[in-house]
Amino acid sequence: MIDSKDRTRPHLSDHAQVRFYEKGKRNQLFFHCENLLEIWQEFCTAFADENKSVVIPDRRHGTIVNGQEVKSTHVVCFINGCDGYVAVPIKIEDGEVHTITMKDIRKDSVNPDWFVKKYNYVANKRNMPTMNYIPKPPNI
Repeated sequence: MIDSKDRTRPHLSDHAQVRFYEKGKRNQLFFHCENLLEIWQEFCTAFADENKSVVIPDRRHGTIVNGQEVKSTHVVCFINGCDGYVAVPIKIEDGEVHTITMKDIRKDSVNPDWFVKKYNYVANKRNMPTMNYIPKPPNI
């Protein structure tokens, strides 16, 4: 669990800006937002409110950023304003929160159930909306 004081002012790296734009705007995960700033503000609002997001400790493999593996310490999962299922891996280091990338849980090719199960476990305890994910069958 992340302390509420640590849920403020996350840092948006250049790489994360590109990912937020690609996933949020170009891939329509935040189709209700006009620009990157609105996407970022929606993430920050959800992250700051523990009744809008779930912060999950992350011990999975890292994400490749500029040719190097960057491991997140946590993943912020939330349902956005257009009912998209969003996962944002973050790294907490020296008291600062760094965003790494953004994922559309419904389109995650590795293990979308991991995000959904972890989110729903906490969401049920907090009386938050749950993610009703139905896995797609593999392409044959």
